[in-house]
Amino acid sequence: LHPNDDVNMSQSSNDTFPTAMHISAVIAIEDKLIPAAELLIATFKRLEKENARLEMETSQIGGIDDTERKTTATLKEKASLIVKEKILTEGEQRAVTDFLVDMNGDGCSANVVSRSVAKDRSTQDFLSRINGNCACTGHTECDAIIMDNARVEAVPKISANHAEASLIHEAAIGKIAGEQLIKLMTLGLTAAEAEEQIVNGFLR
Repeated sequence: LHPNDDVNMSQSSNDTFPTAMHISAVIAIEDKLIPAAELLIATFKRLEKENARLEMETSQIGGIDDTERKTTATLKEKASLIVKEKILTEGEQRAVTDFLVDMNGDGCSANVVSRSVAKDRSTQDFLSRINGNCACTGHTECDAIIMDNARVEAVPKISANHAEASLIHEAAIGKIAGEQLIKLMTLGLTAAEAEEQIVNGFLR
């Protein structure tokens, strides 16, 4: 028996490992990602019916180098949409969020809220657009803590295309207040521990 010709069949680990990883990725996409995406699409389509309601929470707490999330919703009469997003980026990570909500039915409502923390040299871009095309209520909000050399851009946009559309947008970006750190440090925490406590509480 020849170890290469008869056992490995002329394939080295440099060939088999990447192949196994590619096969695993395809299986994961077909078995998990695609069905999840189809379910999400079907859920958003239900918002296009009267009296529909959807609550969605999304979280990205580190661990992902580059993401772009685009969410589009159309609301009919008395439909309700609530979105809560939590993001923590660090290192060189990049996160892009793009929400678009068209409010087309009287009595519908939307509340889109994002809370995020950007550390190190990471970047975040938040775009939220709510179009009030009827008698409706809409609110979009982005609150972010920026640290180190990170960059955060927040663009909450509201468009009222009907006299009875009531829309509100809010955005706040800032560093951790020194008073908060000092208060926790007087309780025995180090600066790093105090910072971690504040970040965890903010994203809770």
